[in-house]
Amino acid sequence: MNNYSMKWIKNILVPTLTLALQTVSAQGLDADKADQPGYQDLVAKEMILQWVATEKLLGDEAAEWKVEKARVSELLGLYEKELKLLTEELEKSGSVATTVDETKSELEKKIAASKAKRVQLKSFLIGLSPRVLALVKKFPAPLQTQLVGDVAVLKDVNDETSIREMLQATVNVIEAGGNFNRGIYQNKQTISVAGEVINVDVIYLGLGRAFFSVGKKAGVGVPSKDGWKWQRKDEISDDVVKAVQVFNKSTQPQLVELPVKLEVVK
Repeated sequence: MNNYSMKWIKNILVPTLTLALQTVSAQGLDADKADQPGYQDLVAKEMILQWVATEKLLGDEAAEWKVEKARVSELLGLYEKELKLLTEELEKSGSVATTVDETKSELEKKIAASKAKRVQLKSFLIGLSPRVLALVKKFPAPLQTQLVGDVAVLKDVNDETSIREMLQATVNVIEAGGNFNRGIYQNKQTISVAGEVINVDVIYLGLGRAFFSVGKKAGVGVPSKDGWKWQRKDEISDDVVKAVQVFNKSTQPQLVELPVKLEVVK
């Protein structure tokens, strides 16, 4: 303990101890011992011990308060950070809500535009179906048989018919016609020629011309708006029979001449 501390204790304690002794004397506590040697020293020692205990208690309280103050400051700092983060999140939420509203508005516009286009497409397909059906009439019988389902859809178009069904049927007809027109096909079928119904072998050169034969009977077929028209030309019978045999690979490959002439049959 340094001199300054000792001087401070002396200046404080001496008057205090004197007052305490006077108080003790005034109250008559151990008055008989007051004049005994060493008695006042004992009282002073006791007072010092009590003062030290009091100071220690005050010091502990001050230390605990400092610790508590630090904790409170730390908590306040954390609360401030949380408040700041919460404020930022709320601001972001408001921004996100605005973005969501804008996105919703854009989607609603796209949906409305899509519905309008679907209405236009359905109207177009409804107007196109008669032309497609007219085209189907010019197809050969085997090709028409292949497209029976699609033709039924196009013939029964109404408000309940879906755009998907109409579009699929239209595409099927156009694709089938294009594929048939790029090839050569052979078929056995029944035709009507000059009022006579006969079963014949037919070989089609795409959608433009066909040739038939049965026995010594032969002829050609051409498409028209009401279906295929057949004409007898028995003089080409041998060539048609040979062409059918080559197509079916029942004879050696060879060149076969068939009459091909552009003409319109009404």
